Amino acid sequence: MRTPKFNSYTRVNPYSGATFLNKKEFFKDRDPYEQFVVFNATFDNNTKGYDMANSVAPTFYAEAYISGYQANAFPYYLKYPLAAKLSSGYAILDGTNDRIVYTNNNYILGTSNFTIEMWTAPLNGGAGSSYGRLFLLGTDGTNGCFAIIRANNPNPLLIFAQTYSSGWSDVISTNSAPIYDNTWNHIAITRSGNTYRYYLNGIFVVETTNGTGNNLTGNTICLGTATTGASNFYNGKYRAVRITKKVRYNSNFIPEREF
Repeated sequence: MRTPKFNSYTRVNPYSGATFLNKKEFFKDRDPYEQFVVFNATFDNNTKGYDMANSVAPTFYAEAYISGYQANAFPYYLKYPLAAKLSSGYAILDGTNDRIVYTNNNYILGTSNFTIEMWTAPLNGGAGSSYGRLFLLGTDGTNGCFAIIRANNPNPLLIFAQTYSSGWSDVISTNSAPIYDNTWNHIAITRSGNTYRYYLNGIFVVETTNGTGNNLTGNTICLGTATTGASNFYNGKYRAVRITKKVRYNSNFIPEREF
């Protein structure tokens, strides 16, 4: 059995380029995963940890609550009582020009297994512009990039995910997992080998085996828009975003409230 390193949890601050322990934010020091909390609304609001040169600052708020059971979203509701507070902050991207951008070589995934996950709550079906980017790794539309994308014009929100290698290739696509407005949802996409799996609120949705575009070479993450900041806007709230260079989930799970 592998012995976890005490200091295995790191938080990357792209504003200063420093890597440091973040024990106060979330006690994950004994987690054996190589994980990077890309965005944490409370932390980044207090320290301006996002890349100010490339980000259009979102609006930060002090409190974020999960609404609890979503009977109309069965089976993709959160299967435990959640009247309690999720966290102490969130950020809203207005779907017009807001974006959060980070650059760090730790985000280069290559062909390794991974988990990308986030807490988000769409507004107006996530509508900002067509095919809004909830998450983009790498330069949009170039070889080696990966995107979690809002399907065009649905409300409630539906998402799909794509890789790019001389063209876009779907790795996640479904019409059966609605994400309702102004309700906190946990989105997780894992990759093992070239098999991608999508979980919504800890419930498995779909998996796809993809033969192309699996070498992810980008080191820039953009939340809320395409890399240029000129198109593909997403309108919604973010609480936190995390990358793990392992597969965290192989079956249904209870999402962590903090990361």
